[in-house]
Amino acid sequence: MSPDRRQPTAQDVAREAGVSRTTVSFVLNDTPGQSIPESTRQAVLAAADRLGYAPSAAARALRSGRSEVVLCLLGSWVASREKDRFLGLMTAHLAEEGFAFVAHSRAYTDRPVDDLWRAITPAAVITLLDLSPDDRAAVERSGAAIVEVSLDPPRSGQVGSALNQADIGRMQVEHLVARGHRRIAYVFPDDPGHEPMAVRRLDGVRAECRKRDLADPFVRALPGGEGAAGNVVSELRRGRWPVTGVCAFSDETAFALLAGMRENGLQAPADLAVIGVDDDPLARYSYPPLTTIRVDMAAEARRLIDAVLVALGRESRTKPPQIEEPILNLVERDST
Repeated sequence: MSPDRRQPTAQDVAREAGVSRTTVSFVLNDTPGQSIPESTRQAVLAAADRLGYAPSAAARALRSGRSEVVLCLLGSWVASREKDRFLGLMTAHLAEEGFAFVAHSRAYTDRPVDDLWRAITPAAVITLLDLSPDDRAAVERSGAAIVEVSLDPPRSGQVGSALNQADIGRMQVEHLVARGHRRIAYVFPDDPGHEPMAVRRLDGVRAECRKRDLADPFVRALPGGEGAAGNVVSELRRGRWPVTGVCAFSDETAFALLAGMRENGLQAPADLAVIGVDDDPLARYSYPPLTTIRVDMAAEARRLIDAVLVALGRESRTKPPQIEEPILNLVERDST
């Protein structure tokens, strides 16, 4: 449709089909209890098809009291390729179930989101943060289903993530120890948006070090800015017992550390082994190619969508294949 052409209306459909506006409404909304001849119904549907008419989402929401929208509150969301992929999978899978997916970041603000409920009237709200009493009351008044996702063991009424963030840290240490490393470090970005996941992955690193009778990991935040990674690498290599293996919070963190090693004239894995998380598409092209933990984001997305459908009392329109692979997989390359 050209930008100057207006969207057809129900009145246009009525004129095209030679029926009343009310008849069009009854047919297109499949209103029960109406005796409309099949020939009239087919004429209305054909007219709507010729004109390219589709009822607006706002009109559907007014009739049903809610839209076919799933709203996701992300909390302090820091963009990355893997997170973008997760949002893309959520969008695609929910579309298959007949829903539009809207993601809303509430990073660094405590502003209530009552305006969202009024504007969107979502069918369901997925929240990755604790709702304030006012927000919870607003959601409940709207009649939307609430799906709370917890990174920790879920409380009653919450949906636990299939992905235990601590398991990522455990797997990283397990691999480094298998490669002969005994002095381990954990490096994470100096950004509050990463803190919830970073803390839980560090818990896993510490737990695995204790299990293997290793010293507590050397922990460093990686600030932004030129030369920061080189300075962190220098710190890791100082002292009587220098670090030999690093668990990086993400592949992006690992890329920065590899660059910092080159600034210091060091090479991986001979001087310092590095393992990341996410299996970023660039991981295989880094120097050296990066060992990493691949996360099955498709499995995570599907599990969350299933929780939404359960909360709404609906059955899935699609029958996804049974997931056989583990949700975390080690991808071995040359950096360790």
